[in-house]
Amino acid sequence: GEVWAELAACYRRLGKYSASHRAYASAHERFNGRVIPGVLCAWGQVELDLGLYEDAAAKFEEVLSADGGGAFSAMAAYGLGSATLAIARGQIDEGKFGSSFSH
Repeated sequence: GEVWAELAACYRRLGKYSASHRAYASAHERFNGRVIPGVLCAWGQVELDLGLYEDAAAKFEEVLSADGGGAFSAMAAYGLGSATLAIARGQIDEGKFGSSFSH
């Protein structure tokens, strides 16, 4: 699993976000669904870059609930805020003004 996470990080640095996303998914599979908070934050960042805001928000929420004020909490909180803002903006652009306040 760690090798897949490192490969995903390399792909991300190269700007190959889709390949990075697939590698993080493979790492998640190899870790039996128990991915460390740093990997989840990096995966969430890739999903933000790909415009997968709902998925990214879920990753950051998982880090915040599991990390409990640890080293990655600030990064996860910022990522969750970015994802939530992007979701709300998308809903406003679609004319769903009331829905945007739920995020």
